[in-house]
Amino acid sequence: MNWFKKSQPADDTPRVPKNPDNLFVFRLVAVGYILYMVWQCIQSYLEGGEGTPSLTVVILSCVLLGGGAIALGLVSYRSWKVGKAAYREYLAEEEAAASKDDWKDEEWDIDPDEIATEATQEEESV
Repeated sequence: MNWFKKSQPADDTPRVPKNPDNLFVFRLVAVGYILYMVWQCIQSYLEGGEGTPSLTVVILSCVLLGGGAIALGLVSYRSWKVGKAAYREYLAEEEAAASKDDWKDEEWDIDPDEIATEATQEEESV
């Protein structure tokens, strides 16, 4: 059994893409938390006192945590853009399929195009 393989639905229906806004907001919260940690490190250095981090620790945390926040922000934006495009494409396909199915009255099995051609033929004959 492959534990890392994504499972497919049993009836082989295509997967519905998830709304990418949820993951984007989650990642933005993570970026905010990382920036909060950077700010706390800088603030503790500026306040001084016992247990103050050294300048080396502050610079290192700014570089590592700040760079990580920037990288996570860029990755989340790019994945949001790609996911949003795929989600919009999926919604457009679903809407096109729904509008294609709406042209026929299922209860009476009537085609609106046939009614229109019959009406124009009756008008011409009168």
